[in-house]
Amino acid sequence: MTMAKKITAKNNVTILVEEKERNDQAEISLRMSGSETCILHWGLSGTPGGVWQIPPQSLWPDGSIAYGQTAVQTHFSTHNGEKQIVIRLEQAANSSIINFALFYPDTGQWDNNNGKNYSIRLTQFKRQNISPLHALKEEMK
Repeated sequence: MTMAKKITAKNNVTILVEEKERNDQAEISLRMSGSETCILHWGLSGTPGGVWQIPPQSLWPDGSIAYGQTAVQTHFSTHNGEKQIVIRLEQAANSSIINFALFYPDTGQWDNNNGKNYSIRLTQFKRQNISPLHALKEEMK
């Protein structure tokens, strides 16, 4: 099953997020418009805006580096004329959200969604302990 979501960031940047299920893994592909060099600053959590956790290093895309104790930074690379990052996560990562911000190293600019960060809810890894009412409230934010 494949799920897709479109995120519109600042400066007319669009990120197309596709999630594919593969057994106990989720493959998350982020394709970005725009020509600027960009770094994905990301971490995992149980809820949107929740406390960030650094994923196990074995799950980091090639070239990723740790940023402190709670985040990873991954450069968007160019594939077929598009900027792209593919993240593969296992169910054992025990998180249902990827929280992220964008960093543009050429200008030193951050885009953190006006302080709220961006988030991707992993459909395959929805946490079992969240009530339907709480999940609905989180989706409405």
